[in-house]
Amino acid sequence: MKKNIKLKLAGIGLVGLLAFGCACPIKAPEATKAPEIAKAPECPECVIEVKNELAGLKAEVEALKTQINKLKVDVA
Repeated sequence: MKKNIKLKLAGIGLVGLLAFGCACPIKAPEATKAPEIAKAPECPECVIEVKNELAGLKAEVEALKTQINKLKVDVA
């Protein structure tokens, strides 16, 4: 008797899930996307300048590191 009640409740739950799934279809990904903001035109010259400046700064950092290491050796 208890088994029949459990099966009936499980069936009702399953039917409810299927009915809810059919009543609420998932929208297509294109429809749910937010409108894209107009992208700024790419500026490869600016990117190259920034990369060159970054490389120069990295070289300076390495030079300063070697100077600090030399000072540590002199002090020790």
